[in-house]
Amino acid sequence: MNELTKEWLARANDDLETIREIIDNSELTNIAAFHAQQAIEKSLKAVIEEFKIGFVKIHNLEKLFALINNYIQIAINLEMVKT
Repeated sequence: MNELTKEWLARANDDLETIREIIDNSELTNIAAFHAQQAIEKSLKAVIEEFKIGFVKIHNLEKLFALINNYIQIAINLEMVKT
């Protein structure tokens, strides 16, 4: 695994750690949701980096999932990630 891939995954893990800290606080549901989206986005960008798909400056999860579809298979419900 290359260094940039590791960095993307480390930052995704930071988002997951944030979620773990705030998940039980009902006042912070929107913040937890934001960090969940960020963790997914960063994980997908790690895959894009690792497979050398190219630099992408998009945040749309549906488009990111489409970019990696030919490289790895992930069972997802695209209706859940549409923006």
